[in-house]
Amino acid sequence: DAGSLVSGLSGVDAVLSALGSRAGIWTPCTLYTDTMAVIATAMRQAGVKRIVSVTAWGAKDEEGLPWIISWVMKPLFLRHVLKNMGEMEDYLAESCQDLNYTVVRPPQLTNSP
Repeated sequence: DAGSLVSGLSGVDAVLSALGSRAGIWTPCTLYTDTMAVIATAMRQAGVKRIVSVTAWGAKDEEGLPWIISWVMKPLFLRHVLKNMGEMEDYLAESCQDLNYTVVRPPQLTNSP
């Protein structure tokens, strides 16, 4: 709940949300929208105005996405996760206009430097 986050957010300049969810072919995903609603509420209560959120390349249907992403990876493996990431981006745009937000969509994250 938002109340449990407020003390941790008090006095900070910004929040970084880099949550991750397992991709499930059959399992719906609401992690991103559910947690962003809680984070945004806690930020407002703590007086924090800046958030950076990491989603993924392909979270929104955009021109220029490679064929393999649009027609293979997204519909077969990442459908639910990417859909919910896009919904979270919509939530930020529509319901968090009082917050200064940035969404970062990296094409790939690795454990290498």
